[in-house]
Amino acid sequence: MSWKWSYSRLFKYDSCPHAYYFRYVLGMPEKETEAMANGKQFHEVIASSVLRQPPPVGIPKDVQELALKAYRLLQTHIFKGEIVAVEREIVTPITETDLFHVVIDLIVQYDLFSLTIYDWKTSWAVYEVMQKPKQLLLYAWSAWQSGLYASEVAYLFPRKNVIKTAQVTPEAIAETLEWAKLKIHQARAAYQELKKGTPPEIAFPPKLGSSCTNCSFIRECPMTKKYQVH
Repeated sequence: MSWKWSYSRLFKYDSCPHAYYFRYVLGMPEKETEAMANGKQFHEVIASSVLRQPPPVGIPKDVQELALKAYRLLQTHIFKGEIVAVEREIVTPITETDLFHVVIDLIVQYDLFSLTIYDWKTSWAVYEVMQKPKQLLLYAWSAWQSGLYASEVAYLFPRKNVIKTAQVTPEAIAETLEWAKLKIHQARAAYQELKKGTPPEIAFPPKLGSSCTNCSFIRECPMTKKYQVH
Protein backbone atom coordinates (compact mmCIF):
# COMPACT_ATOMS: atom_id res chain seq x y z
CA MET A 1 0.00 0.00 0.00
CA SER A 2 1.45 3.34 -1.09
CA TRP A 3 1.21 6.27 1.33
CA LYS A 4 1.61 9.93 0.40
CA TRP A 5 3.62 11.92 2.91
CA SER A 6 4.17 15.61 3.50
CA TYR A 7 6.32 17.50 5.95
CA SER A 8 3.19 18.22 8.02
CA ARG A 9 2.41 14.51 8.24
CA LEU A 10 5.97 13.65 9.25
CA PHE A 11 6.00 16.43 11.83
CA LYS A 12 2.68 15.27 13.25
CA TYR A 13 4.01 11.76 13.84
CA ASP A 14 7.29 13.06 15.25
CA SER A 15 5.62 15.47 17.68
CA CYS A 16 2.82 13.11 18.80
CA PRO A 17 2.10 9.66 17.33
CA HIS A 18 -1.36 9.62 18.93
CA ALA A 19 -2.36 12.88 17.26
CA TYR A 20 -1.07 11.34 14.03
CA TYR A 21 -3.34 8.34 14.68
CA PHE A 22 -6.42 10.55 14.99
CA ARG A 23 -5.56 12.62 11.91
CA TYR A 24 -4.11 10.11 9.45
CA VAL A 25 -5.34 6.68 10.56
CA LEU A 26 -8.87 7.58 11.64
CA GLY A 27 -9.03 10.49 9.20
CA MET A 28 -10.39 12.96 11.75
CA PRO A 29 -10.17 16.57 10.51
CA GLU A 30 -8.17 19.15 12.39
CA LYS A 31 -9.97 22.26 13.59
CA GLU A 32 -9.02 25.23 11.47
CA THR A 33 -7.89 28.14 13.62
CA GLU A 34 -8.10 31.78 12.60
CA ALA A 35 -4.32 31.78 12.11
CA MET A 36 -4.55 28.78 9.77
CA ALA A 37 -7.35 30.39 7.75
CA ASN A 38 -5.42 33.66 7.49
CA GLY A 39 -2.31 31.74 6.42
CA LYS A 40 -4.18 30.09 3.55
CA GLN A 41 -5.62 33.42 2.42
CA PHE A 42 -2.19 35.04 2.66
CA HIS A 43 -0.75 32.38 0.35
CA GLU A 44 -3.49 33.07 -2.20
CA VAL A 45 -2.86 36.82 -2.16
CA ILE A 46 0.94 36.71 -2.28
CA ALA A 47 0.87 34.13 -5.08
CA SER A 48 -1.39 36.36 -7.18
CA SER A 49 0.89 39.34 -6.45
CA VAL A 50 4.04 37.49 -7.54
CA LEU A 51 2.29 36.25 -10.68
CA ARG A 52 0.84 39.75 -11.28
CA GLN A 53 -2.68 38.38 -11.38
CA PRO A 54 -5.87 39.93 -9.97
CA PRO A 55 -6.10 39.30 -6.22
CA PRO A 56 -8.70 36.85 -4.88
CA VAL A 57 -11.92 38.40 -3.58
CA GLY A 58 -13.20 38.34 -0.02
CA ILE A 59 -9.78 38.55 1.65
CA PRO A 60 -9.70 40.43 5.00
CA LYS A 61 -7.95 43.80 4.91
CA ASP A 62 -5.28 42.81 7.44
CA VAL A 63 -4.34 39.76 5.36
CA GLN A 64 -4.12 41.90 2.21
CA GLU A 65 -1.87 44.38 4.00
CA LEU A 66 0.39 41.60 5.28
CA ALA A 67 0.67 40.12 1.79
CA LEU A 68 1.54 43.55 0.36
CA LYS A 69 4.21 43.94 3.02
CA ALA A 70 5.60 40.51 2.13
CA TYR A 71 5.61 41.32 -1.59
CA ARG A 72 7.55 44.54 -1.01
CA LEU A 73 10.06 42.71 1.17
CA LEU A 74 10.40 40.03 -1.47
CA GLN A 75 11.06 42.60 -4.18
CA THR A 76 14.07 43.94 -2.27
CA HIS A 77 15.50 40.42 -2.18
CA ILE A 78 14.77 38.98 -5.63
CA PHE A 79 15.00 42.02 -7.92
CA LYS A 80 18.01 40.47 -9.67
CA GLY A 81 16.45 37.03 -9.95
CA GLU A 82 14.05 35.28 -12.30
CA ILE A 83 10.95 33.60 -10.90
CA VAL A 84 10.98 29.90 -11.80
CA ALA A 85 7.81 28.75 -10.06
CA VAL A 86 5.05 29.86 -7.67
CA GLU A 87 3.18 27.32 -5.55
CA ARG A 88 5.10 24.52 -7.29
CA GLU A 89 3.67 21.09 -6.47
CA ILE A 90 6.06 18.14 -6.55
CA VAL A 91 5.34 14.48 -5.80
CA THR A 92 8.32 12.14 -5.77
CA PRO A 93 9.11 8.66 -4.36
CA ILE A 94 10.82 8.76 -0.97
CA THR A 95 10.85 4.98 -0.35
CA GLU A 96 9.93 1.97 -2.47
CA THR A 97 6.32 2.22 -1.24
CA ASP A 98 5.92 5.87 -0.25
CA LEU A 99 5.55 9.20 -2.03
CA PHE A 100 6.50 12.62 -0.73
CA HIS A 101 4.36 15.65 -1.60
CA VAL A 102 5.40 19.30 -1.34
CA VAL A 103 4.03 22.65 -2.47
CA ILE A 104 6.90 25.14 -2.67
CA ASP A 105 5.80 28.75 -2.25
CA LEU A 106 8.40 30.31 -4.53
CA ILE A 107 11.51 29.31 -6.49
CA VAL A 108 13.84 32.00 -7.82
CA GLN A 109 16.85 31.59 -10.13
CA TYR A 110 19.65 34.14 -9.61
CA ASP A 111 22.25 32.71 -11.96
CA LEU A 112 23.19 29.37 -13.48
CA PHE A 113 24.34 28.00 -10.11
CA SER A 114 22.10 29.90 -7.70
CA LEU A 115 18.50 28.85 -7.15
CA THR A 116 16.59 29.72 -3.94
CA ILE A 117 13.47 28.20 -2.41
CA TYR A 118 11.28 30.56 -0.36
CA ASP A 119 8.64 29.68 2.22
CA TRP A 120 6.22 32.21 3.74
CA LYS A 121 5.82 32.28 7.53
CA THR A 122 2.93 34.42 8.81
CA SER A 123 3.51 33.86 12.54
CA TRP A 124 5.11 36.49 14.75
CA ALA A 125 8.03 34.24 15.66
CA VAL A 126 11.30 34.68 13.75
CA TYR A 127 14.02 32.03 13.69
CA GLU A 128 17.06 31.03 11.70
CA VAL A 129 16.54 28.44 8.97
CA MET A 130 18.85 25.95 10.64
CA GLN A 131 16.82 26.15 13.86
CA LYS A 132 13.95 24.48 11.99
CA PRO A 133 15.59 23.17 8.82
CA LYS A 134 13.73 19.94 8.02
CA GLN A 135 10.84 21.44 6.06
CA LEU A 136 12.97 23.49 3.70
CA LEU A 137 15.61 20.80 3.30
CA LEU A 138 12.92 18.30 2.29
CA TYR A 139 11.60 20.90 -0.16
CA ALA A 140 15.12 21.28 -1.57
CA TRP A 141 15.49 17.50 -1.89
CA SER A 142 12.14 17.29 -3.71
CA ALA A 143 13.21 20.09 -6.04
CA TRP A 144 16.48 18.27 -6.73
CA GLN A 145 14.48 15.21 -7.79
CA SER A 146 12.71 17.40 -10.35
CA GLY A 147 15.92 18.85 -11.75
CA LEU A 148 15.68 22.11 -9.77
CA TYR A 149 18.99 22.23 -7.93
CA ALA A 150 18.39 24.68 -5.11
CA SER A 151 21.56 25.96 -3.48
CA GLU A 152 19.76 28.11 -0.91
CA VAL A 153 16.55 28.02 1.13
CA ALA A 154 14.80 30.90 2.87
CA TYR A 155 12.01 31.70 5.31
CA LEU A 156 10.23 35.02 4.74
CA PHE A 157 8.66 36.60 7.87
CA PRO A 158 6.50 39.53 6.69
CA ARG A 159 5.29 40.52 10.17
CA LYS A 160 8.87 41.29 11.18
CA ASN A 161 10.02 42.32 7.69
CA VAL A 162 12.81 39.73 7.79
CA ILE A 163 14.15 37.06 5.43
CA LYS A 164 16.36 34.28 6.83
CA THR A 165 18.46 32.21 4.43
CA ALA A 166 20.76 29.19 4.59
CA GLN A 167 22.89 27.28 2.13
CA VAL A 168 21.85 23.77 1.10
CA THR A 169 24.46 21.02 1.43
CA PRO A 170 24.29 17.36 0.42
CA GLU A 171 25.14 16.40 4.01
CA ALA A 172 22.19 18.34 5.43
CA ILE A 173 19.87 16.87 2.80
CA ALA A 174 21.06 13.33 3.59
CA GLU A 175 20.57 13.80 7.33
CA THR A 176 17.05 15.18 6.89
CA LEU A 177 16.11 12.46 4.43
CA GLU A 178 17.30 9.84 6.91
CA TRP A 179 15.05 11.41 9.58
CA ALA A 180 12.06 11.38 7.21
CA LYS A 181 12.54 7.73 6.24
CA LEU A 182 12.89 6.76 9.91
CA LYS A 183 9.56 8.42 10.75
CA ILE A 184 7.89 6.69 7.81
CA HIS A 185 9.28 3.33 8.97
CA GLN A 186 8.11 3.96 12.54
CA ALA A 187 4.62 4.99 11.45
CA ARG A 188 4.25 1.96 9.20
CA ALA A 189 5.42 -0.33 12.01
CA ALA A 190 2.90 1.25 14.37
CA TYR A 191 0.14 0.71 11.81
CA GLN A 192 1.05 -2.97 11.53
CA GLU A 193 0.89 -3.26 15.33
CA LEU A 194 -2.56 -1.69 15.23
CA LYS A 195 -3.71 -4.24 12.64
CA LYS A 196 -2.51 -7.03 14.97
CA GLY A 197 -4.85 -5.75 17.67
CA THR A 198 -2.49 -3.58 19.69
CA PRO A 199 -4.46 -0.75 21.37
CA PRO A 200 -4.07 2.61 19.60
CA GLU A 201 -2.58 4.28 22.66
CA ILE A 202 0.16 1.62 22.66
CA ALA A 203 0.81 1.42 18.92
CA PHE A 204 0.65 5.21 18.59
CA PRO A 205 1.57 6.48 22.07
CA PRO A 206 0.60 10.04 23.02
CA LYS A 207 3.44 12.45 23.70
CA LEU A 208 2.97 15.27 26.17
CA GLY A 209 4.34 18.55 24.85
CA SER A 210 3.81 22.24 24.23
CA SER A 211 1.47 21.53 21.32
CA CYS A 212 -1.06 19.71 23.51
CA THR A 213 -3.10 22.78 24.40
CA ASN A 214 -3.65 23.60 20.71
CA CYS A 215 -4.25 20.01 19.62
CA SER A 216 -7.49 19.37 17.75
CA PHE A 217 -7.79 15.97 19.43
CA ILE A 218 -7.12 16.97 23.02
CA ARG A 219 -10.50 15.76 24.32
CA GLU A 220 -10.02 12.32 22.77
CA CYS A 221 -6.45 11.94 24.04
CA PRO A 222 -5.76 9.56 26.97
CA MET A 223 -3.22 12.07 28.30
CA THR A 224 -5.96 14.64 28.95
CA LYS A 225 -7.32 13.06 32.11
CA LYS A 226 -3.95 11.83 33.32
CA TYR A 227 -2.34 15.28 33.27
CA GLN A 228 -5.54 17.35 33.43
CA VAL A 229 -4.85 19.13 30.15
CA HIS A 230 -7.80 21.32 29.14
